[in-house]
Amino acid sequence: MTLDGPWKRLYSSALKDGLSFLTLQQALWNYVGPTVLLIQSTGGARFGYFTQVPWKSSTKWFGASPDGPSKDAFLFALEPSWQLYSRIGDSYWQYLHVPSRSRQGILSGLAVGGVAEDSPRLHITATLEGCRACTTDTTFESGPLLGAGQDFTFDIEAMEVWAVQLQHSTDFPACQAEGEMRASIREETRLRFAQVDKSQFVEDFSSGAFMNHVYQHRAQTRGRADFVAADTGELGYYVEDKAPSVPSICDDDYELDFQNSH
Repeated sequence: MTLDGPWKRLYSSALKDGLSFLTLQQALWNYVGPTVLLIQSTGGARFGYFTQVPWKSSTKWFGASPDGPSKDAFLFALEPSWQLYSRIGDSYWQYLHVPSRSRQGILSGLAVGGVAEDSPRLHITATLEGCRACTTDTTFESGPLLGAGQDFTFDIEAMEVWAVQLQHSTDFPACQAEGEMRASIREETRLRFAQVDKSQFVEDFSSGAFMNHVYQHRAQTRGRADFVAADTGELGYYVEDKAPSVPSICDDDYELDFQNSH
C-alpha cells in the first residue's frame, strides 16, 4: 500500500486548532475515511499511525473483522529513525473514547494496538500528558516509536491529522460530508436529551416533586424510633437519647455567668 495520493489536513495543533484533545477528537469523528495521525513528543520523537478504518467513539476496540475485514493499518516512526510496523493481528486495532466522568475499568483517550483492553501500545491521554508508547503488542510488528533507550511515557508537543486519498479511491468531499452528517446527528441527540432533562426538572419543580425529593429524607427519618426531627430551628435533627441542649436565659449557669460578667 502506498500513501502517495493527495493529503488533506484535518487538524493541526501548531497552525490553527491548538493542542486540544477535544478538537482532535472532533476532527477524527468528522471524517469518514483513511487518516494519518502524526505526533511529535516533547522529547523530539516523531511517529504516527495510519488507518483505513474511520474513527468513532466507543468503549470497545474496533477495526478488526467485521468492522473492516478488507481494511489495513500500521504504526510508524519518523525520527530519530524511520521504521514501519505492519499489522500482524486483529486483536486491538484502535480505540477512541473519553467518558464524561471517571469510570473504573474504562480506558480514556485514544489508543492503538495492545496486549489487553486496558494495556494499549500507543495511548494518547485526554490531557495529552503522561502518554505511553510501548514497543510490542499483538496487532502490529514490534519496535520503538520513541527511539531506542527512551522512556515509554511522553508528553505531546504537536499533533496533526491528515485525510489520505488511496490510489484516487477516496472522495474527500463525500467522506467529510458523511462525517459532518454523523456529527450533526450526535449533536441533535445531545440537545434532545438535554432538553428532556430540563423539561423534566421544570415539571418536577412546578408540581412540587423536586422539593418533595429534597425533604424526602426528613420523612424517612421520622419513622426511626430513636430519631427526632425537631420543627424548631435551633435543634434540627437529633438522636432522641442524645438531644442537644439549647442555652436559655432561665438556666442557672447562664444567669450566673451573666451576673458575674457584670
